[in-house]
This record gives sequence, C-alpha cells and structure tokens, in this order.
Amino acid sequence: MTKPELLAPAGDYACFRAALKAGADAVYLGGRLYGARAFAGNFSEEEVVEALKEAHFYGKKIYLTVNTLMRQEELDGLEGFMAPFWEAGLDGAIVQDVGALSVLQRRFPSLSLHASTQMTVTDAAGAEALKGLGISRVVPARELSLKEVAALRRESGLEVEIFIHGAMCYSYSGQCLFSSFLGGRSGNRGRCAQPCRQPYRILDENGREYPAGNGAAGQGRKSARPSREGGVPEFYPLSLKDMCTLDILPELMDAGVDSFKIEGRMKKPEYVAGVTSVYRRRIDALSERFESEGRKKVLSDFPEEDGGRGILHSLYIRSGPGEGYYSRHNGREMITLTRPGYAGTDEGILERIRQEVMEPPLEVPVFLEACLREGEPSLLSARDEEGSRISVLGDRAVKAQKRPVTEDEVEKRLRKSGGSGFYVKELQIEMDKDIFLPVSSLNELRRSALNALKKKRIEAHMPSRPEQKGKERTGPLSVRENRIADGRAAGKRSGGVREGALPAFHATVVTPKQLEACLAAGVSRIYLPASRMDGKMKDAMERAGETSLFRETELFRETSLFRETELFRETSLFRETELFLSLPVIWRRETRQELSFVRELLDTGRFAGVQVGSLSALPWLERQGWKGSVAFDHRIYIWNRQTLEFWKDRADTWCAPLELNRRDVYALLKEEGPENEVLSYGRVPMMVTANCIYKTMGKCKKEPGGCRRGALADRYGVRFPVRADCRFCYNIIYNSVPLSLHDYAQEMAQNGVSALRFDFLSEDERETEGILSSFRAALSGEACEVSYPFTTGHFKKGAY
Repeated sequence: MTKPELLAPAGDYACFRAALKAGADAVYLGGRLYGARAFAGNFSEEEVVEALKEAHFYGKKIYLTVNTLMRQEELDGLEGFMAPFWEAGLDGAIVQDVGALSVLQRRFPSLSLHASTQMTVTDAAGAEALKGLGISRVVPARELSLKEVAALRRESGLEVEIFIHGAMCYSYSGQCLFSSFLGGRSGNRGRCAQPCRQPYRILDENGREYPAGNGAAGQGRKSARPSREGGVPEFYPLSLKDMCTLDILPELMDAGVDSFKIEGRMKKPEYVAGVTSVYRRRIDALSERFESEGRKKVLSDFPEEDGGRGILHSLYIRSGPGEGYYSRHNGREMITLTRPGYAGTDEGILERIRQEVMEPPLEVPVFLEACLREGEPSLLSARDEEGSRISVLGDRAVKAQKRPVTEDEVEKRLRKSGGSGFYVKELQIEMDKDIFLPVSSLNELRRSALNALKKKRIEAHMPSRPEQKGKERTGPLSVRENRIADGRAAGKRSGGVREGALPAFHATVVTPKQLEACLAAGVSRIYLPASRMDGKMKDAMERAGETSLFRETELFRETSLFRETELFRETSLFRETELFLSLPVIWRRETRQELSFVRELLDTGRFAGVQVGSLSALPWLERQGWKGSVAFDHRIYIWNRQTLEFWKDRADTWCAPLELNRRDVYALLKEEGPENEVLSYGRVPMMVTANCIYKTMGKCKKEPGGCRRGALADRYGVRFPVRADCRFCYNIIYNSVPLSLHDYAQEMAQNGVSALRFDFLSEDERETEGILSSFRAALSGEACEVSYPFTTGHFKKGAY
C-alpha cells in the first residue's frame, strides 16, 4: 500500500512553518489573488517563492490555490501572476475555472493541475470530463461516500485528494450562491459570509413549522439556544459538524486515496501544527502495520491513538465532530442544531503544541568529510541521506607559526550548523599536524558547503520542467461533434439573436399547469426536469400532443395555435416549441440506477434536447449515443472567453452565470459561440445539498421519484423555498424572491441575448401567463409594471 500524502493548510507563513514541522508532505496556500480564502492572511509573491525554496529543501511540495471563478480582466492577468511561481518550481495548482485551466495548460504545460472541490466532481464521469483539461488530480465533492471515493479513484485513473479534517459546507462546493445573493459576498470568489451558520426554522409545504416534540425537532428543542429576542429557541439546520476521520483512517487508506487534506487556511498556526502532527503519527503507524501485518488484520483491529482525539477535539472545532459523508448520505447526527460556533480551545493543549511541535527546529541530517593538508586548499564534502552530495574548496592550510589548530577546534567549527536547516549527524576529519587555518576560514568553508548542498536539495525536489510546446486542447466529449457529423445540427443558429429578431422565450416548468401555460403562450423551448416527470406531467404532455400544440412524433415540433395571430407576427416569439429534458443537477454512483428512468424518457423521442447542469452528464450522453441538442445550465460556469472557447463545440446553448454583471455578460455574447440565454425570471437556486431538511427533522418518507416542498424561515421571517428531489436524493434551497430582469429586456435584446429564460417554481397558471406577458410588453417597449417582489440579483454590479 502506498502511503498517502498528508496535505496541510497555510493561511500565512507562520502556518506554513507549522505544517512543515508537524510532518506535512505538502502544503496548500494562496497568493494575493485568485484564492478561495480572500480573508486569510495569504502570501505575497516573495513569500510564495521563499516558501517554495524552503519546502523543496525539506523535500515537501506546495500547491497554490487558484480556485476562484475569474472575470475576463482577471484571467488576462493569470499568466503573469503564475510565472514567478512556475520558475521557482511550483508543484501544482488547485483550480476551479475552466478558462484558468486552459490558460495554465497552454502556458505551463508540465504544471500539475488539480480540479478543486469547487468543480463539484461527484463521480468518475465528472473526472473523465476533466481529463481533457489537463487535470492530473481531482478533489471530489466532500459529500461522496467512501465507496464512491474508491470507485472514482479506480475508474478515473486520476489521483484523488480528499478532506479528512475540518469545517464542512452544507452545500455542494461550487453550488452555493447563498452568501452571494444575500450579502454580495460570493463563495465562488472566496468571500463566503457563512449564512449556513445562521438560525432557521423548517416549514412544511403549508407554511407550518414542524412542531416541537415531534421526531428530531423535539429532541433538539430541549437544549436549544434562546433567540436574541428571548423568544423561540434558535436552530441551525444548515450548520454541519466539523469532520474528524481519525477513527476511519484505515478504511480511507484502503480506498487507495492519494492525498489526505486538512481544511483550515483561516485557522491559527497551533491548529495547523496540532492537527497535522496527530494525523502524521496515525498515518505512519497505519502504514507500518499495513506492511507488517497485512490489510485484513489492520482493517479488523486497530487500537485508538493515545491522546490524538483529545488534541483534535480541543483545537477550534465545532461541538460533536463527525466523520462527514464517508459512511452516510445525510442525517440529523451530522448537524450542529443548537451550537454552530466553535468550542473553546484548551490553552494547555496549545502550549503543549508550541513546545513539542512548533518550537523545536526542523533540521535535515548532513554527513561531512573534511580534508586539511598543508599547502593545499581546504576541502569539505557534504551529503544528505537522499544521495545529494557536494564538495567545496576553501582557504589553504599553512604550517603553524605559533599554535596549530586542533582537530577538536575544527570539529567545533564545522558542527556549528545552527540556522542552516541542517544538523551534522556524522563528521570525519583528515588533517595534517602542525597546520593552521583561521576560524573565519573554517566558518566560511562550512557555510559554503551547507549552502551548496541546500541549493542542490532544492533543485532535486523541484518538479521537472521539460521543454514542451503548448498542448492542443483535446476535448473529452464529442456529443455535439457527433451530431454535426450526423447532419442533425444543420440550420441551427449560433451566437446571438438574429438581426431584427427578438430573443426567444425558454422556460423551465415543474407543474402541468405551467407547461400548459407556456405552450399556450408560445414559449419556444420548455425545460422539463427529469425528477418532475411523474404521471401528471406525462398526462399533460399527452393532452398537449392531442391538441396539436406540438406534434409528438417529431424532434422539432411546430405550434400552430397562435401562428396567424397579430401577436405572433409582431414579436416572432412563437416559432416552434422544443421540449428539453433537464438532467439531474447532481450525479452520484449511489443513484446511478435512476439513470435508466432518464434513458427511458429520452428514448420516447419527445425531447429535442437535454439541459445539462453537471459535467458528469456529458460522458454519459456520449455513451448513450445521444444525437440531440445540448443546453448548458448556468451551473456550468462560463465567466470568460477562454471557457466559452473550450465549450463552444460541446453545447448548442449556454446560459449566462448568475454572478456576472451585465457588462461582463454582454462582452461574452460578442464572442463566437453557440446561442445563449439569460435567466430573466425565476427563483435563484441558492444551494444544492446532499443533506435533507426533512431527514434532519425526522420527516424523511423515502418516496422514490417524489419531490417534496417546504421552506426555511430565517430569524426575520424571510422564507426560502426548499425542494427535495427524492429520486436523486438532494435538496435545492431557493431565494426568497424571484430574480426579474424585465427592466432590462430591451437592453438584453439590443446586446445580442438569444433567449430570455424563465424558471418557474411555485407559480400557478395565471401567474405564469402574466409573467410571460409582462416580458413581452417590456420587449415591445411598453411600460412594464409587476405585482410581485423581485431582485435583479448581480445583473447590475456583479458578485465580489
């Protein structure tokens, strides 16, 4: 069994030093830009370069976090930002943005690129999609089970890095817009304000709070924290316990994971030193036992490490730490319902960590051989335990005129290695009698030898930088390319809206009434979520087919109900109605059996295309031989032209990300690419979560194929709708008010928006019709007044 890498965090240089002294094999840290911990101390350019030298001297690695989404002007500066670190021997970069991956792969072709957990990789298919981006390692979503992690490693062939300790996000990383839309601080930009640590009440579909005394809710209320107003107790159903995997390390190592990662770039040096040292001892002990006793024995019987758990539980950890998702999909036992803050830290433990880990010097053993001959240059050879060896010459030794230098004096000077990073483990001296060499010459000889060996060690541990030309991008997917070759995409428009035409209307519907309203209103494309394709929705589709609103035997159906009306001739909105099947947002190995249901829906021939919100869907579609259209949801982030360039041959439609302002969106629309759409109305999905609010409250009914409705209410009474997808087992938490860009409808049309998208959730038939009508009026220049509360989101200013 290969011993996994132990990867420690460093928010500043003190934490970096603490990680090295505690035994980390590698350290991840952020520079002044592009890192997902904007409020950590972070490192200047000079500090990163110096840290690389120090890490390589000790035989360790450094991975730089470049894991935020990047606007165009930011991405344009990435190459210059990274160049000094590349030259200094940077070992790897942790990346979220596809455009950033493209730039780094082209400019620094041998740099190891790691897919950040922010990319929401949940299975081998998602990892497979990233291979074409030059990825060598993937940090999968923290929600994966141990079995899923092992399968991902086995099936993808990529290195896998997993979290083993630290704070946990409630949302799938990369799928959270909660902080961004509530306070303007984007988690995708490293500025999360942690709204998941705030109190909320859980409401049922009728708006009633789950009563105290029933199920899990009652169990928690007895010890709940009083509210600030002294009234109803506060609950924290989105606040996950911190992860601590000390007891399941044997199973994690057996899964073949390549790197064990500790969370905590916002934590203090004592945390880094203490946590890293505990896991270092545990991993080393396990590795020895795996080698000497065998896998079966170790997995069946491994004693607890004396004192390790006590140290971990005393270091900035939320009450009652858990083991994360490795052995469970979700559950109340994972939540800190009543105490979301950090527990107190034992000062005695901190002092012990300082004395035992942080204060002792970190030194490399060196073996010295000195040769001093009369009339010849002094010679000192130095080697380390890894085989690096150097020899240096110094001043000539001369015949002593008075008192000769003794061997003891030579040894004393040559062993004086303090501050060099070395300690002299062995020293051999060969010298003539009655010779003299000044103390200053001996000191200079030692310094020269140790500096030369240090330089050689640093070079030996730097990654190789072979001369390579920029690689041509070879995409991992060919769904759309196959379709083009098949001739099915002929005549499809690309880029923005055609000259003189107004944007099309695309809509997501989740109820039969919404479907009927959109068909009647002439919406040109309708997205139908696979999880909502129950009997009632299928019946609605059948009824629509019978009324000739669309012909169900054709892939591209034309409608005729309003084709001769004045409204159609004025707006050209009612061209054709395409049905697209919206594929699951999250793809998991444990729900793979549900994909047969999706396959059956596609085989009906009723869907002209699919909407994709996860990279995992693309390899799956290729394997299914899918020849229809592919529309990217806004969850596949396209923030810059490099990302658009990479994906443009793999999708027929892309949706503008929800955190870009309109200036950045319009700039992207000028680039050559597939048709685009902008979410113009709908409740923004703020979180996608593996944990379930109903399971937390003891109300999970395990309804296969069902979709439950409810809400969260914050301390001010603001309600956030929640939909539980029971078929694919995840929750989506939506914003309290819908996004509505009706005031920008004409502006969007003038700037090349191909389609306005409407995501309907709880709207009834009349509300759906009214919203569509309001936007038509806005497009025609009429005054548009709406009766519903709304937000314009980030369309004006963008997220920071």
